[in-house]
Amino acid sequence: MAAVGSRGPGRLIVLEGLPGAGKTTCFHRAIARHGAAGVLFIGESNPPPWIHCPSLQGGRGSRYFHLLWEGRLATLGQLLAAGHCLVLDRSFLSNLAYLHAVGSPAYAPTLDHYRRLGCLDRPPDLLFLFDLPTGQSIARKRRLEGKAFSPPWCRPEFIDRLRRFYFDVLPPLLPGPPFPIPGTLSPRAVLGLVQTLADAILPRTSLACPVPGAMRRALASAARRWQLGTSPSPALWQLGRPARFYRQHGIWWSAERGVERIPWHRPGLIK
Repeated sequence: MAAVGSRGPGRLIVLEGLPGAGKTTCFHRAIARHGAAGVLFIGESNPPPWIHCPSLQGGRGSRYFHLLWEGRLATLGQLLAAGHCLVLDRSFLSNLAYLHAVGSPAYAPTLDHYRRLGCLDRPPDLLFLFDLPTGQSIARKRRLEGKAFSPPWCRPEFIDRLRRFYFDVLPPLLPGPPFPIPGTLSPRAVLGLVQTLADAILPRTSLACPVPGAMRRALASAARRWQLGTSPSPALWQLGRPARFYRQHGIWWSAERGVERIPWHRPGLIK
C-alpha cells in the first residue's frame, strides 16, 4: 500500500495542529488561490455528511478514522506518483495526535504501523503545525461546533496533550523539521505566512474553465440537503469533476453516482 511520501513528481502540503488555529481557513484560502491550477484538495476525514455518527468517540472513532486513512494513504501515493499537487486539511497525524492526547493504548501500535508504512520517513514538502493558546482553542472549537461541541475537545488537559504531541513528540519522529505557526500571530499574519510559503511550491496558472452554473446548483442543492452550511471558497474542478468544499466536507458531482462526498478513501474510485 502506497503511503504519504511514496513520492513521485507531485508536491504535498499538510495543515496540522490544534483545533481553531486557522487550518481550515488557510485550506479554503488555498482553494481560492490555487484551485484553478489543478491542485487537489483533501479535507478532513469525516463521516459522510448525510449520516449522523454520535457514536464515533473514543476507541471506536479512532478505529473508524484509522480505516479512512488506510484508504486515503493509498490514494495519496497514487496521486503524488501521477504528479499531482495536493493540499491536506489534516492527515493521518491527526489520528496519532488524538490517540496520544487521550492516552489510548492503541497509540504505540498505531505509531508502529505508520512507521512500517514509511509515512514518517518521507514527510510532505510543507508540514504546517498550527498552535493556539488552550483557552482560545476551546473557545473557537465551541463556537464552530455549537451543540455538537463535546468532550474531549472542551477539556484543557486534552488540548495541552495535543500540543505536546505536535510540538514535542512529533518533530523527533520526522527526518526534517515541520513549520510551526505560532499561536501568538494574528489571523491575518497566519494567512499571509501560509500563503507566502504555499505560493512558492504550488502552481497558480489557470488550467480550467469555470464550473458551469447547472453543476454549481447541483452541488449547492446537495449541500443544503445535507446541511453543510456555506462554502468560503469557490467551486472548482477536481480530477475532471465539479467540486465544492465546506467546513467539514468536500463533495463533487460524478456522472456515475451524482453528487457524493469526494471518495479520497477509495482509491479505486479516484481516477
